[in-house]
Amino acid sequence: MKQKLILTIGILTIAAIISINVVSSKKKSYLSNSPSVKIIHVKKERISDTLIASGVIVQREEEKKYYDETKGQITHWYVFEGQQILKGTALFQYDGEDLKKQKKQLEITGSRLVLQMEQTNKKIKYLNTQFKESVKDSTSLDETISKVAEQKDDLERELKLSELEIQQNDIEKDLLDKKLDQLVVKSTISGIVKKITIPKAGQSELNQQPCINIVSGTFQVRGSISEFDSVYVKAGQQVLVKPKVLSNQVWKGVIKYIELASITNNSTTALDKGSPVTSYPFVVELIDTQDGLQDGYHVALEIHIKEKEGVLTIPNDAVLIQDQKEIVYIVENGKLYKKNIETGFTNDLIKEVTAGVREGDVVVRNPLPGWKDGMDVLTDDTTD
Repeated sequence: MKQKLILTIGILTIAAIISINVVSSKKKSYLSNSPSVKIIHVKKERISDTLIASGVIVQREEEKKYYDETKGQITHWYVFEGQQILKGTALFQYDGEDLKKQKKQLEITGSRLVLQMEQTNKKIKYLNTQFKESVKDSTSLDETISKVAEQKDDLERELKLSELEIQQNDIEKDLLDKKLDQLVVKSTISGIVKKITIPKAGQSELNQQPCINIVSGTFQVRGSISEFDSVYVKAGQQVLVKPKVLSNQVWKGVIKYIELASITNNSTTALDKGSPVTSYPFVVELIDTQDGLQDGYHVALEIHIKEKEGVLTIPNDAVLIQDQKEIVYIVENGKLYKKNIETGFTNDLIKEVTAGVREGDVVVRNPLPGWKDGMDVLTDDTTD
């Protein structure tokens, strides 16, 4: 009896195992026919739209001083290349020999004019005295008065011309004094002496170059945007700066200003092949450390022209258009469910979702138009 019971239990156990394996095999076979889908979770994040532009790294401030031959030869240099200087630092000094000679000549001219005026005043005084004597003895009073008046007018005109010449001489002396005060040339910015080029007599081409170049040592980015893009760019917008020679590095910046003065170039657009394109210069202020950047680097700029914080987002490739409506498929318990959604702000990668899904919902990427509600799917979350 006991042996029969054991045998029966064994037979039932084997039957149960076989049944489970059959059911499991059928389930695996069924699931193997279900599509595998890539999924991503709906989440809150910042969404922004960017405008791509280009620019060049330049010094924030730069000062160039040119050789002025009218001030004479440079007799002394107070700074050297690579020196850190402050605003108002003496850079170099002219001898000013020609200016000193000109000033001496003006002083001589001024003294001569003063003596000339004194001589004219004496003539006028003498003429007045002579006139009084002539009136007493003159038999023809009218003729005497007319003659003296004519002589006096000539002398007074001569005196007035001398006064004007003295005024002109004083003006020239004042201008010359200012030039003499400028024989010691000073910097108007703080920074680093980048280059000194000592002028040489007879080398006009060399002397047309700046004799000293001072840079601030801090950088900014200068670029230009077309008239079509200029309507989107405003001061204060965030910018990512990517040097083309350092493609794996990024610096942060902000639009400092856009210049109102436009630049017209002769390139044309597909929209209007007969018209040139107008560009507007802009400046980006760097807010990161500037280590690694060099003056003259060409950079790519991503200007964040629109931005929203903490909004529900999904990838653009998760959205289908059906009957002029936007839909997505979500996955719940291994099954697909279609959802109508409403979207807001969009960029090249993601969309803001304002209605239709919730944070944490599992959304399918790259859905197919023929899918049905309730379909079984296998999920692949490697892209989440």
